[in-house]
Parts: sequence; C-alpha cells; structure tokens
Amino acid sequence: MKKYLTLLLLLVSVCFYGQEEEREIVIEGFYKISLGGGGHALFPVVNNTVNGPINLEIERYKIPNGFVNTAWVRIKGKILRAKYNYDCYYIKNRIVVDEVMLIDTTMLMEKFLKKHADEKKEALNEGEERIEYFEGEGFYNERYGELYFVELKDGEVIDTLGICFEGRASRKHSEVYPDKFTANGVYVKGSGFKITGRSYGLSGEYDSQFNISELKVIDTNYTFYNYQQDRVNKEKQGVVEVEGFYKINGRENLFFPLKDSLVQVPIIVDLKNNKLPDGFVNTSFVRLKGKLIEQRSFFESYFTKYTIEVDEIIEVYNNHLLEDYLKKYQVYKTELKEDEQRLEYFEEEGYYSGPFEGYTFVWIKDREYKGEGWAFFDEDVKQNVVVEGKMGLGIKSSFNRGIYMKVKGIRTYGKRYGHFGGWKSQVNISKVVEFDINKSLWEFIEGKIRENGFYKDDGEKLTFPKILEEGKTYAFKAVAVCDCTLEAKRTGGYIDYTFTEKDGADIKNSFSGRLITNPWTYDKEQSENSWFNYRITYESVETESQVYDSSKFTVQVYREKDENGNITIAIEDYINQREFGLTEVKN
Repeated sequence: MKKYLTLLLLLVSVCFYGQEEEREIVIEGFYKISLGGGGHALFPVVNNTVNGPINLEIERYKIPNGFVNTAWVRIKGKILRAKYNYDCYYIKNRIVVDEVMLIDTTMLMEKFLKKHADEKKEALNEGEERIEYFEGEGFYNERYGELYFVELKDGEVIDTLGICFEGRASRKHSEVYPDKFTANGVYVKGSGFKITGRSYGLSGEYDSQFNISELKVIDTNYTFYNYQQDRVNKEKQGVVEVEGFYKINGRENLFFPLKDSLVQVPIIVDLKNNKLPDGFVNTSFVRLKGKLIEQRSFFESYFTKYTIEVDEIIEVYNNHLLEDYLKKYQVYKTELKEDEQRLEYFEEEGYYSGPFEGYTFVWIKDREYKGEGWAFFDEDVKQNVVVEGKMGLGIKSSFNRGIYMKVKGIRTYGKRYGHFGGWKSQVNISKVVEFDINKSLWEFIEGKIRENGFYKDDGEKLTFPKILEEGKTYAFKAVAVCDCTLEAKRTGGYIDYTFTEKDGADIKNSFSGRLITNPWTYDKEQSENSWFNYRITYESVETESQVYDSSKFTVQVYREKDENGNITIAIEDYINQREFGLTEVKN
C-alpha cells in the first residue's frame, strides 16, 4: 500500500464572511461516526499528522459497503463553513459529500496514530488542531459545569487537561454515574485521543484535551481529594514566609505575592484559625507564614493553582495597597516568557457586554478599539452599582449590547482566558467610575463601520453585511405558518422594516420598526469563529430596557441563497411567541 500521506487536491479553510462559495474538494483521512454527541466527520491527514475534524453532511446510502468506523477514505464533495459544534470537538468546516471511496479498512485511525506517535511533528499553524493517540490515568473533576482531567504519572501530577467522554467510554461511565457532573474527582484510566492546537475548557486554561474512547478503569472509591490528603500526610511540606497584598473579594481570600518587586498572579489564602487584625484595609501589604499547597481553585474571579495555609500573620501595612503599588511600581524590564502571566494597573473607558459565556470589557482610546478582556467585577462593585433600578453587575446580569463605562482595576495577561480561550487578557474591575446605558457597543461598532468602512478589533475586521444591498427595499413572504410579509431596507448596520399579517383580504396585524445588526454576525475578513458564519442577526432597537431586555423582534438573514437564487430569512417574533421562515419575493 502506498505511504500514508494525504492526497490533498484542494483544502480550503473558508474564512471569509461574505456570500459563501461552495468549493469542490478531494481529501483523504479517517472517517469517524459519532463525535461525542453524534455526527460524521473526516480527520484529514497531512504529512502523517492527523488534524482536527471536518463535519460531513452525507446521505447514508453513500457510505460504501464494507465500511468500518475510522477507516481510511477519500472523499469528494463541497467544503463550506460549519454550522454546528459537537460535545467533544470544535468544528470549523463541513463537507457536503458527493462520494466516499474506501482506501484501507485495516489501518484504522487509532492504529495509525500509534504507528506514527514517535515521529517528529511539524509546528501547527494558527487555528490548526492535532490529534494524537493518548493513554492516561488520573482524576477527572468538575468545576462550575466544566470537566477537566488531572493526569498522573508514577503517582505524580504532571498535567491538567480538558476532558470529554466518547462512545463506549461515555456509556460505560453512565453505568456508574448517569450524570458526569456529579462524579467530582473520580479516578479513571483509559485511552483515546489528545487534541492540541488551541485553548480548551470553559476557562480556556488548558493547552490540550483528552477525549476518552476506551474507559478501562473508573474507581469511585479513589478520589482526587483522597489523593491530595495522602500527599499532605506523606510529604513534609516546608513552612514559607511570603509577602504581598491581601484581597478579600466575596468568598475569595486572595494573596498577590511580591517577587523581585513585581506583583504575581494570586493564590488562595486559608487563614485556618488566624484572623486579620481589627482595622484591616482591603488589599493591604502583608507578610504571612505558612504551608504552600498545590490546589486548583475558583471562587469569584481568579483561577488559582496554589493555596497557602497560614500559620501566622506576621505584619500588616494598611498604608500600602495593591492597585497603588501596581500603578507606581509594576514595571517590566524583560520580554514576556512562555507560560508567564503578568499583572498591570488598569484604568480605561469602554463597553461592558454580557452575552452567553462571553462577559467582555472592550476598551477604547480616542474612539478607536484598543483591547478587550474577559471581565469580572469585584463583589462590592456588583452590589453597589445600580442600573435601571436593578442591583448587580457581571455574570448575574445580562448586558447583551454593551454599556459604556469608565473603570479601574487590574489586567492579567500572558495566556488565553475565558470560554474556549477567547481572550488574551482578564480584566478584574474594582471600581466603576462612570457608566452610560444610552451608549452601547453595538451602536459604537456600527458607527465606526459607517465612518471608516470597517471596524477592526484584535482578531477580526468587520464590515456591513452585503447579502442585502445598501438602500434597496426587499420583500419577503412566509412559506408557512401565516399569510405574512416583511418589507426591509438596510441602511448601514440597521434595517427598517414593516411586518404585515393578513387574514384573507383583511390586515390582521401590521407594525414597523428598526433593527440593528448583532456585530458578531457582521461580514468578517477572517475569523476562527464558525458559530455565526451562515447568517446575519438583526435585533430590535425598540425594547423596554436598553440594558436587560432581549430583542422583541429578530430577523435572521441567511448568507446562502436558496436553489432559485432567492434570499431566505427567519423571523423570531417574541411579541406573538412564534418563529417561521420567509423567502424573497422579486418584482
């Protein structure tokens, strides 16, 4: 048999957000059914390296006789942007399959990965993922709805990875624990695939993910807590004296160590039976004596790796505070090293938004984008800032369109932060100096595109969607549900519309309004995000609250036209609690 190299005639990663083209492709790799949540996928092979999956859209009759799961195949079809992700995989592209040709049903994916495991791999390009065979033992843990795996080797913790159970492993696990999220710290041993190439986990703090397909051992009597307690009992951990800044934030007791005159990322403080002195001022400089223990934690705002169990509070200096020190003395004289995290004082103006799993602060300077970070508010800020008569900021509230703020706090950078590692920094806000609910991020972005022709942030260049021409009036008619029509005209990032519903010759319902583009669905020059590729979302401007209320009338415009070349849209009518599709009617 020929060498296991991919015959790749054309592999196009579609990353332009205009009218999507169908690209013909012939590609080889491993065909896998079920992705830890259903679905078919091809794992392409390039230079003996298995890359991240491409979703396959295929009629079952096209799967050839004699096919076995993860067989080596050649696929012909059309490549487009992906519409969906799966439980265990991040999917960027999909192939609408025309033909599948079996090449080898004996050299399956796992066997291939084992065969080439020791070969030197080429460096990954940005956005690429690599699949490798992996065997591991350790503990899988749950934290705030996220599963992660603490890997053991020779009884020592050597790494922490994201984790996902596939196929047989998921079924075997369910026999012991129907709900994976209740099995906190359970020992497992298994094999499967290790994925690298981006950040993994809800927090984005893991460099790889373990997808278990064969669960060999699951021991409910041996937990991570037991392991940690054994280590504490067996090891004589030395007592250390440390100095830094002590911050109380809700349930968090944080200690920011000072090393070589620079403030480091925080660790958790366990005071045990000790008490802070009367008159303690929050974020004061302190000296502590105690035991340093490796223990990952998250309470309110920081993912920490260590805890200090305090035996003695040696000194407290109430006139030396954390943010004052950062502002005056936190000066770095060397280049940022790999895996190093740094802190800096943060005082900026911008917009805070709170969409699903993406609480973000975008800061601007001279009305231009400057940066963005995964945002947290200190607990006292959340309790003391009142917006439209409602108390609370941050994850407890929804600020879908972003509200203007001037803030102070701390920025942490040096790794990836947030869901899927989507941010290059984390912003912890300790004070809101000013806010204005009449200024939204969506309107700011729309205005910048209108002014410059584009809006450029850290990773993407946004432009107005072109599927609807500027200034042209379109008519759409419902294909079912009701005798409904929608007239729409796009001006910049807005749509002015009139919706009409008839009952025979009578007009049953009619209203007009204005919609604004959800900026994350604008046309994009280049992006790794595939969630919104296939449609543009327009949401109503008219809401009872600019801050908390969701859109009352939403229009989704699909970038792919139908077989007759007409534009199709979908309406989410929250006024009448219904959803339905409409098709363009041409004069």
